[in-house]
Amino acid sequence: MVVFGHYWRIPVRKVAGERLFNDLSIESVLRGGRAMCIDYSVGGRAAERRAGKTGGFSGRLAALRWPERELAFDDGEVRAMREAV
Repeated sequence: MVVFGHYWRIPVRKVAGERLFNDLSIESVLRGGRAMCIDYSVGGRAAERRAGKTGGFSGRLAALRWPERELAFDDGEVRAMREAV
């Protein structure tokens, strides 16, 4: 399993062009179960904070629990990874 970030899986603001994860749920495993992106746009919080927002941020921080194959989010939510359809 390859775990990576840097490719926002959820949009924080409008970005021109095609999105990499258009048709996939946020817990979907990629590349036939061999890769997982765990970037849920937490970097967008800086812009939201500069705009005066103090909670209810668009982006989320996540960690991958292995071998449990779970995503643990900063708000306490846990989701099971699942195969892309």
